[in-house]
Amino acid sequence: MLNELASEIRMNNEKNGFIWNVKSDVPVCLCLIHSEVSEVLEAYRDEKPLGEELADILIRTLDLTDRLNVNIDQEVKNKIEKNKLRGFRHGRKRF
Repeated sequence: MLNELASEIRMNNEKNGFIWNVKSDVPVCLCLIHSEVSEVLEAYRDEKPLGEELADILIRTLDLTDRLNVNIDQEVKNKIEKNKLRGFRHGRKRF
């Protein structure tokens, strides 16, 4: 399901002129994801709805996963299973 969304997002972004060179533009893509995270924080501070800003994080992330040929469906499933084996709060982490 996520792989299909990632492909759709990438095609739409490229149609709209956002074509990235995977090797040299990964840092740019990561910075754009970070900027979307910052926008969620600002929305939270301003007590605005967070849904659209959270969606932007996923859209940017899925675009990158498709460009890097990451099977994000499988990676998420693997990570969920790995997290099931971790201890309460992964040890002594507060958050």
